[in-house]
Amino acid sequence: MIKFLMKADDAEYGRALRNLTKYLHTYYQKEVVLLIDEYDNPLIVANTFNYYKEAINFLEISSVQL
Repeated sequence: MIKFLMKADDAEYGRALRNLTKYLHTYYQKEVVLLIDEYDNPLIVANTFNYYKEAINFLEISSVQL
């Protein structure tokens, strides 16, 4: 499943996560920390199917701080 997701525009996923954190920050007026549960499993799968570098890059890009 993750391999399929990685073929899409990574910037689109990063933008969606960035927008989510901005909306939450605006609504609650507090710093937002977005935790993605079980992100280690997609990395294990990515390593198994030889696209670990792309997966870790996506996760690093998706890390945003307001």
